[in-house]
Amino acid sequence: MPIRAVLIDTTTAGVRSGRAIKFAPLGLAYLAASLRTAGHSVQLQNRLNLRTWQGLSLPELDRATEQLLEEERPDLIGISGVTASFADMLVVADIARRACPEALIVLGGVHATTVPRETLERVTGADCLVIGEGEERIVQLAAGASPGDLPGVAWRDAEGTVQINPWEAPVWSLDSLAPPARDLLEMGRYISNSRAAIRGAHLRCAGLLGSRGCHHRCAFCSEPAYSIRGYRTHSPEYTIREARSIVEAYRVPALMFLDENFTGDRERVMRLMQLWHREGLVGRARFAVQARADSVDDELLETMAEAGCVHVELGVESGSDRILKRMNKGCTVAQNYAAAEMVKSAGIRLQVNIVCGTPGETEEELLSSFELVEALSPEAASIVPYMILPGTSYARDLIEEGRLAPDFWDQRDRDAIQRYPNVSAMTDETFRELCAEGARLADRLYVASGREPWWYRAARKVKRRLVGPKRSSARKDHLRSDARRPDA
Repeated sequence: MPIRAVLIDTTTAGVRSGRAIKFAPLGLAYLAASLRTAGHSVQLQNRLNLRTWQGLSLPELDRATEQLLEEERPDLIGISGVTASFADMLVVADIARRACPEALIVLGGVHATTVPRETLERVTGADCLVIGEGEERIVQLAAGASPGDLPGVAWRDAEGTVQINPWEAPVWSLDSLAPPARDLLEMGRYISNSRAAIRGAHLRCAGLLGSRGCHHRCAFCSEPAYSIRGYRTHSPEYTIREARSIVEAYRVPALMFLDENFTGDRERVMRLMQLWHREGLVGRARFAVQARADSVDDELLETMAEAGCVHVELGVESGSDRILKRMNKGCTVAQNYAAAEMVKSAGIRLQVNIVCGTPGETEEELLSSFELVEALSPEAASIVPYMILPGTSYARDLIEEGRLAPDFWDQRDRDAIQRYPNVSAMTDETFRELCAEGARLADRLYVASGREPWWYRAARKVKRRLVGPKRSSARKDHLRSDARRPDA
């Protein structure tokens, strides 16, 4: 029997009105597509975008969610979030319980997956929690399955005690999934011309996923806890169909592959590049990817460049081999340097990502990271302080050492940006000064990359040919909105 479902993405603290949002919430859009394929009615709400795009205060935001739930009267309410939005998850679950006392309220997302028992114990308004990839189990719950009968689901027994069913690795193919339900999102906002999507490049860009997970187990990353099966991919044929449909539907000149490691399967990437040529996307849609130094080579990068790859993000992380080893990164500084040179030799824009202040990092080691960035001279860099995430190997070690509370993530103040302790070998003052220096270095590269490369000018010509003269804002009226403002 068809049901009504509402899926809600929670907001983090410290957001500003008008702030650029990089990409659409594909996780919820995949869930929505699976529910619709099963015959159910679905609505989405992204609370982060309500705050940034419409400038809602927290009381207005809560009223918008309450109003949506009162209008839709859903049978199932899904609430997703990250560690930084846990405080909002608490409030949304309580709003959902008051507005729809009979609905099944389900938690999900990266944070819920990494600490499922603690999350469900804290969020008393929810009925159950889905661990990991949720497409299959959200459909089973919508069909009336008991949470206690489904693998990888946390639920409460008759006494209110949280129980967790063993999590079984999914055996279904990613190609069996319907593409994300982008029509339920206000895509006109997500694909607006921004240098935030492909950092430093003024390109209208849409995101997509060709794979899930990662082969590796970096100590700072929560991906290993979330993707029990490791690295899984869509077939090249599935990926090219989705890429083409996005380009045709939204007239974007660029795509960003949000895969953790786009080049993780070399044979698959080479086949995808063949299809990129065959399907006529060369010159019509350029693309950007994230990659690891140990998964690229000259031939692969040249093939990608010929197909239209214009930007590669390399997870360099550190300029110290000791820190890379502690991270369990699986790459050396020499490998990172060589990979960066290969990217530049292929004529592709280079972005390097650096993490500052991981456990035990010294001032000299962090300065070596900045020196590496200077030596590589990339078009862009992300240089950010280390954020402790639950479920990671670093977090487990810090808790065992007594340097971190087990519930360090359990923040209740939605207005306060979560602050984490300095776990490096530096003093707090030195760490703050070096983080500021890293931010200035990244900003300098960002400003320097503002010039328009040849492929950007070509993309503008393609856009004019496909779309014609500049359209009025009324052109966006056909797009379904994932952001609702409460009545005045």
